[in-house]
Amino acid sequence: TTRQEEAGGPSFRRRVHDVLASEAHAVVLFQLHGRHGGRERDWTELAVCHIARGRVSEIWIHEAPA
Repeated sequence: TTRQEEAGGPSFRRRVHDVLASEAHAVVLFQLHGRHGGRERDWTELAVCHIARGRVSEIWIHEAPA
């Protein structure tokens, strides 16, 4: 469970928009939506993954500017 999921509670949704991958890296573009304390929020995140020996060894998550 991520902090966003905990903050968004049952209203939190994450949708994969696109995935690009090679042998060494994968990039995932997410669309997210959540509601907390009566406020709704939509945002986009980009996850950059480093792949080593067939497994994700590092991940960096960046929120796109609004």
